[in-house]
Amino acid sequence: MAAASGTSTGLPSSASRVDAEQQRLRKLQADTRAHGLHDPRTLESRALWAHSLLGLNRLEECEAEIREVVRLCARPPVGPEHKLTASARIILVTLLQMAGRFPEAEAEARDLVAVRAALPNDRPRLVASSMAALAANSQGRHTEAVAEYDSLLPDFVSSYGAEHLLTLKMRSDRAQILGYLGRHEETEAECLAIAGIADRIEGASALLLQLAARNGLAHARSRLGRHVEAETVAREAIDRDAQTSGPDNKLAVVLRITLLRSLNGQGRYDEALAEARAARAAHLRTPGGRHDEAGAIEIGTATALAGLGRGEEAEAEARRALAACESALGTGHHRTQEAQALLTTIERKNRTSE
Repeated sequence: MAAASGTSTGLPSSASRVDAEQQRLRKLQADTRAHGLHDPRTLESRALWAHSLLGLNRLEECEAEIREVVRLCARPPVGPEHKLTASARIILVTLLQMAGRFPEAEAEARDLVAVRAALPNDRPRLVASSMAALAANSQGRHTEAVAEYDSLLPDFVSSYGAEHLLTLKMRSDRAQILGYLGRHEETEAECLAIAGIADRIEGASALLLQLAARNGLAHARSRLGRHVEAETVAREAIDRDAQTSGPDNKLAVVLRITLLRSLNGQGRYDEALAEARAARAAHLRTPGGRHDEAGAIEIGTATALAGLGRGEEAEAEARRALAACESALGTGHHRTQEAQALLTTIERKNRTSE
């Protein structure tokens, strides 16, 4: 079962996603008339339609549809070990991750891995394993997630190839987590390698990887104190994303957060505050916000306000950052700890200046 591919030059536009949803709905209706509700061909069409709803951020509709597909697929003539069932469950895991329901996403992924454990060289099991690791990372278990990715990488290379988009996606996710663990030199080297491969591939998914690798590169360089280099990479990626995908999408928000960090690192606090406002506005305009980025804009805003000497505002913003991180990510996540450290620093500075 294939996912929507979009255009060859960029991410799918909103219009193209709506068009894909309508096409898949028409195919579903045709398959239902021709084969009935429980035929595998109809169930595959329903899963593809649910995937389109996911791309449109119609999460409640998608969840209702894909859960029904999973339920029907578990029964004959399909069955729990069929690849169609696995594909439907992977869509469900993706939805739960997008919705910030990380424990549910992990539980669903790990159950799928267990169901397919006895199947040799099973690609859906590998994908589900990587998604379980991603969900564990989203809950703050970064060391565990890296260890899982390390164990999975040889199997991905063997099953898909070293330059396959799924292999590169897994490497990109792993590189980000290395940064969470303070291994910024490794993140920089890995993101450079991923970008070098992804740049030779055309298509919307490859573009996502190209930009994600550059975001990781910029973030690593900022963490290493090379803020000017980080700013250059982030701005180039933002411009490219805007030219191909438009100004408001999830990746644009992430790139702006990275740019915000680089500006704060250079002490350009007024510019950083303006960038924080732009990131927040883009985030609000983008459907289906990224729960993985919870608190990041607030951390950048609080840092800029503190740099401008606006201590009370900075403290209030840092408290909002910490609350957002604790709610979405848990106390063990690196960003929650960053927000706590920032709040402590601002509180101490405010008390000293009283």
